[in-house]
Amino acid sequence: MFVKLTQIKDYCYVKVVESYRDEKGVTRHSTICNFGRLDRLKKDKSFVKSISKLYALVNDLEVLEDGTVTEKTADND
Repeated sequence: MFVKLTQIKDYCYVKVVESYRDEKGVTRHSTICNFGRLDRLKKDKSFVKSISKLYALVNDLEVLEDGTVTEKTADND
């Protein structure tokens, strides 16, 4: 899976897609999640905070109250 940015007219759209091969062996993409327009996502504080938490979770990091991501301290484990 990976994040794919698609430009349509004046807007950039964000999706999570996965690659697979069809019956002929040709690589295809299947959309897992369509997040929408990037300009709107950047303004949505709850979305940014959720993505920060997801990033921290998979990288064993910590999200502080102000939304910044940092290394976990020993007393927070």
